[in-house]
Amino acid sequence: MIKAVLWLGMLTTCFAANAGVVIENVTIVDVINGQLNPAQNVLISADKMVAIQSNTVPGKHQRIDGSSQYLLPGLWDMHTHLANKPATRRLRLFIANGVTGVREMFSDCNPCNPYQLNLEQMNGLRRDINTHKRLGPRLLALSAPIVDLQGKTAINNFVKQAKKRGADFIKTYTNLPRQSYLYLVEAAKAQGLPVAGHVPNEVPIGEALSLGHQSVEHARTLPLYCVDSPTKAIKRSWHNSVNALTQYNEKHCQVLLKQMADSNTYYVPTHLTRKMDAFAHDPNFRNDPRLQYIDKLTNVGWQRDADNYARDLAGRKHYSAFYQHGLKITGMASRAGVNIMLGTDANDSYVIPGFSVHDELQQ
Repeated sequence: MIKAVLWLGMLTTCFAANAGVVIENVTIVDVINGQLNPAQNVLISADKMVAIQSNTVPGKHQRIDGSSQYLLPGLWDMHTHLANKPATRRLRLFIANGVTGVREMFSDCNPCNPYQLNLEQMNGLRRDINTHKRLGPRLLALSAPIVDLQGKTAINNFVKQAKKRGADFIKTYTNLPRQSYLYLVEAAKAQGLPVAGHVPNEVPIGEALSLGHQSVEHARTLPLYCVDSPTKAIKRSWHNSVNALTQYNEKHCQVLLKQMADSNTYYVPTHLTRKMDAFAHDPNFRNDPRLQYIDKLTNVGWQRDADNYARDLAGRKHYSAFYQHGLKITGMASRAGVNIMLGTDANDSYVIPGFSVHDELQQ
C-alpha cells in the first residue's frame, strides 16, 4: 500500500525546507466529498500546499511522478504511547506509513525511571518535530494522566500544574474515585482542559457522558456496559468480561450508543489490543515480519505477554468471542451515529507503530 500512496502530511514534513515540490499527474483522494480526482498537479512550497491544478506547474521545482498513485491527507493515530526512549526511536515508522499526527495518552511520569519521559521532555520532543529537528508525527495532544489523586484542593492543584506544564488534556483511569472524578471535571473545565480516557469504575458511563467526557477508550470496556444490568457494569473488569457476552442486551446497548452520539463523545476502540489476545497462540500472528523494526528487548516483552494468553487454553475461545463482539459493537456504534476515532494503542504488544493505523482501519 505504501508504494501506491503518497501521504500529503508526510511530504510537507519531509520537504519543508525545499523551495518547491510538485507532485505530478497524481489522483487525489478527496476525503471530504468521498471522491477521486485524477491527473492533478500539486505544488508544495514552504510547508504549504500552494496550488492544486490539472495543468502543468511551471518553474524549477523538485518533481515527483504521481502517475498510478494516490495522494491523501496524512493519517492520525489518536491513541499512542510514546513517552519512553525506546518508543521515541520508532517515530519514523509513523512517517513511513503516512501517519503524520498522534494523540499521546500517557505523557508524564512521577517518579520516572531512566527510560521514561516526563511532560516537559515530551513537549521538547514536540518542538523538535515541529521545527524539523527530528522526523516524526506531530504530537497533536499530550496528556496528564491522573490515577489515584483525591481531595478537591489536591486535584485543583494537579490540573493547574498540568496546564502550566503543557498538558493538552487530562486522562482518567478506572480506579479514580467518583468524587475525585467530579472534582477533576470541574477543575479541568476551569482550566480549559478536556477530560478523556477510561471511565472510572465508580462513575456510571451515562454520568460521564453528561459531564462532557470527550473520548471513551477501548473495545475491552464499552461492551461491559451493553448488558442486562448496565448500572452494575461499572463494577466489572476485563477479567470478568465473560459477562459482556453471556449478559449482552442489545436494547440497552442501543440506548448507550444513542447517549454517546447525542453527547458528541468519541469512541476509540483500539481493536488491535483485543486481536492480540485472540491470536496470541497463532504463529502467523506472532511471526509478523514487521517485528524487525522493533528492538530486541521490546520484542521479548511482547512475546512474554502473548505467551501468557497463549497458555490459557480454556480462555482462547472466550478471547476470540470477545474480540469479535467488540467489532460488532463498533459497527453498531457507527450506525448509531457515534463518532468513531481511530487509535491503536501503538507500542502496546504487537501494535507496531505506523503500520498499526492501517491494521486498525481494517478492523
